[in-house]
Amino acid sequence: MTTGQLFASEDVLHSAIAAERRGDKSQAEALFKQAIDERTKALSAEDGSVGEYIHQLGRFYMTVGKNQEAEETLKRALEVVEKAYYAAHANLASILDDLAGLYIGQEKLAEAEPVLVKLLDVVDKTMNGDHRYCFETLHKLSYVYRRLNKLAEAEKLLLKALKTIDTPLGPAEEFRFDLALVYMDLGKNDEAETNFKLAINGFDQRKNLFRLNQCLGVYAGFMKKLGKNEQAKRAEELAEKVRDTAGTQEHHGDIFPSTLLRA
Repeated sequence: MTTGQLFASEDVLHSAIAAERRGDKSQAEALFKQAIDERTKALSAEDGSVGEYIHQLGRFYMTVGKNQEAEETLKRALEVVEKAYYAAHANLASILDDLAGLYIGQEKLAEAEPVLVKLLDVVDKTMNGDHRYCFETLHKLSYVYRRLNKLAEAEKLLLKALKTIDTPLGPAEEFRFDLALVYMDLGKNDEAETNFKLAINGFDQRKNLFRLNQCLGVYAGFMKKLGKNEQAKRAEELAEKVRDTAGTQEHHGDIFPSTLLRA
């Protein structure tokens, strides 16, 4: 190994990323593969950084919609990085997150579940409890549990999240909303209504109008189902006002903006 070989592999990786940004998919793919080969020659196929280069190729496949290639490549990256380090090393987190996202995007929720369970173990062991990665993982896993009708597991996870996240920095309302949905599915109507109201209040306080509108819509439907038509009507009217205001604002796709400073 020489320093020159390492720099050469890094240069090729940067060229691959640049090609991807230009939209030159075929060149980007070829360069990502070349970067992996160069890194392997400079170090070895078992080196952790080679696994991270493989991850870059897997992420590229995700962005261009090559799902099978992405899955195979991300699994390969996981194998290399885990072998190079250890089972709960922090470098596994982003690979696991991408693999889980790939599965969720394809509605392969049963496959996503063990990946997210492993990811939660990694972030619990390597990051402090109020890191945004922890919040995001808890949120994703609770969503998967709910979709798989594992409602008891979802409830337990969300209650765990709220013990950490119910602070001035929040965002507790996201987990309150999720918990309300779980309680609604469990038939725990009083608990569901309580958490809907807490979520609505939280979204309103933070002026997260996009999520407030979504929450109000679900809450209104829930109230109708319970025969509480007056409450449903008020929620619908408020949602309409929120939509009018939200239409003039740009929505930030990150549901955890208040945790950015804690990352």
